[in-house]
Amino acid sequence: MSEILFNDNWQFMLKDNGSLLSDAVSESDWHDVEVPHDWLIGDTENLYKSGDGWYRKKFVIVDLKDNEVFYLRFDGVYMNSTVYVNGSEAGGRHYGYSCFSLDITPFVKQGENEIFVRVRYEAPNSRWYSGAGIIRNVFLRRTDCCHIAENGVYISTKKNGDKWLVTIDTSVIGEGCSVKHTVTDKNGTILAKAGAKKSGDIYSARFYVINPKLWDTENPELYSLLTEVVKNGKV
Repeated sequence: MSEILFNDNWQFMLKDNGSLLSDAVSESDWHDVEVPHDWLIGDTENLYKSGDGWYRKKFVIVDLKDNEVFYLRFDGVYMNSTVYVNGSEAGGRHYGYSCFSLDITPFVKQGENEIFVRVRYEAPNSRWYSGAGIIRNVFLRRTDCCHIAENGVYISTKKNGDKWLVTIDTSVIGEGCSVKHTVTDKNGTILAKAGAKKSGDIYSARFYVINPKLWDTENPELYSLLTEVVKNGKV
């Protein structure tokens, strides 16, 4: 699995509300921008002017495999966004402040690909200055078809005498996988290992850690959990 920061080499163009992908494709008035980007702040005389901000970016995929999945993650786009990949609508988000991910696997191809993002800003919409555009980071994730869902690991602990019960639920996308966990201390010493049992799309594991050093402000002990998905003997 690889995940790369996808903020470079974007271009931007501003149109009136109601513009279509065909309008953006035929337009030549693009200019380079750095993402995160807020187009409203660039014109302080029109801080709340409605408009459609269009972004585009080209990227290259090499060694495309049949068992791969691609996700495009936006940490925040304000607001009412629509994402197009190679001319097809991949999805979007109306709300402007939350992170969202799109599975763009059906739309990507070997070689050069192109993304268009329409961000529709319509005033009034907020009690405070919101900005407009791709206002937070963008990431491209490339992974195997069998993989952990985004934010798919949930951990809880419960004290039981001198030991603590650790419960881990992992949401996995794909079939034919197994899940294993390893807990280490700050020095890398392994404290526990456990496999997980499958129930639907959730893999659950329960195990004990004996006499862990609890975190406090004077002794900030931290432990690490490594969760691995295994398929056909490969992580």
